[in-house]
Amino acid sequence: KIIDKKTGVKIIYGLKKIREEIRKNKFNFNKKYEDIHLNIENRLFEIIGEKAEELTIKFEKNRLRKIKLNQESENVNQISQDFANKGYDIESFSKKTPSLVHNLFIEVKGRSGRDKSFFMSSNEIQTAKQKGEQYAIYFWSNLGRKKNPTEPTEIIPDPVTNLNIQECDNCLN
Repeated sequence: KIIDKKTGVKIIYGLKKIREEIRKNKFNFNKKYEDIHLNIENRLFEIIGEKAEELTIKFEKNRLRKIKLNQESENVNQISQDFANKGYDIESFSKKTPSLVHNLFIEVKGRSGRDKSFFMSSNEIQTAKQKGEQYAIYFWSNLGRKKNPTEPTEIIPDPVTNLNIQECDNCLN
């Protein structure tokens, strides 16, 4: 069993709703999401919720509290709902900063199974290049089970340096 029945029902419901919206020409294709995949993914997240991002927010706040950065923990921001084209989902902190200026920018990736593969948009790759060591991917696997994980499966700092990112020639940019 990869996901629990309740989550599976939500995903199927969401995908059917998206299919209906597309068939009736009521699906809002938005250029800021770069391609059809990101448009559908964004709409599905709107419908069924953003579990990996929710878990990341909780994880980040707890991580910061453990290292006595209580003020920073209260200022972790999920920006993906308001700024989908920023190239990351969460603004956080890697250390204490003057005036609570964010210095950790997190792109969240999640999978329902154990597979560790994921896609990065060209915008995410460009943002990761610009942010360098201040950029990280928080990867969550096994989402949608009865008991969700409490910490990311893997945290990948500076993915441009630490991953073998392969850009494809025929992908939409």
